Amino acid sequence: MIDLRETWTVGPFIAVLDRILPKLNRSLEQSRTAALAVAAATAMRAVPIRVLGLILMLLGAVVTIGTLLMTEAMSGVALRVLVLGGLVTLTGAMATLDRRD
Repeated sequence: MIDLRETWTVGPFIAVLDRILPKLNRSLEQSRTAALAVAAATAMRAVPIRVLGLILMLLGAVVTIGTLLMTEAMSGVALRVLVLGGLVTLTGAMATLDRRD
């Protein structure tokens, strides 16, 4: 068995990781961002269809509102994007009503 810590190619990287990882682990325990990521992952595992529906609904709303604000005259392309944004918003809203886990 070869101990990679004693090799010249991988050893320095492992030494750096040995020094950095404990500090990062302590920082993650106190991080609000990490706590938010854990909460989001927990929600995603509990009700994935509803979470994805919320994401779709927000994305569709952004596309729809952005299209309305960016276009002065409704061209054919802007109308298609507006309809697509509306459909994505409605699809997301319908997915948020799902009660399955």
